[in-house]
Amino acid sequence: MYGLPEKELTILKKLNIPVKIQNFLDTMRRNFEEDGDTFLSPLMVLEKNTCHCVEGAVLAALALRVHGYPPLLVDLTATKSDLDHVIAVFQKDGRWELFPKPTTRCSATGNRSIILSASW
Repeated sequence: MYGLPEKELTILKKLNIPVKIQNFLDTMRRNFEEDGDTFLSPLMVLEKNTCHCVEGAVLAALALRVHGYPPLLVDLTATKSDLDHVIAVFQKDGRWELFPKPTTRCSATGNRSIILSASW
């Protein structure tokens, strides 16, 4: 499916509800990009068990795609004094939901994100 190796596809198939995807992301180490900027693919995120918000959002979008949701990403551009943030969004029962949730660390300093209501 989608050209994914069986091992990684098995992991993604287990992430069959949004809370499982979020909990999975929450267990990963934070990618602080110590050797320079990164944009790890979902397969590398799974292999290294590390991600920052963009990498986590792309992995969440892929997990959603495996379960039939269109992969949608939103780039939230920040002011000069803050960092951009990327989220994966999907529609369920006519309502928009998002990843990562506010409890997920996203900024380079490890601060938690503040996300507006997911019920738009």
